[in-house]
Amino acid sequence: MEKYKFRLCISVFSREGVIIKEFTIEANTKDEVERKAKEWIDANPTSDGIYNIEEIS
Repeated sequence: MEKYKFRLCISVFSREGVIIKEFTIEANTKDEVERKAKEWIDANPTSDGIYNIEEIS
């Protein structure tokens, strides 16, 4: 199965205010990327839980 590249952006609180963490993830489906985003958010209490996923290839 062909993998696609997705850009995942998650907003995170920091001393400077809210910043955007950006990741490039290879996955088979957008659902797989959403699952990874939720796992990352659950593991990082500084995240406010807002994320965006965009297919880049």
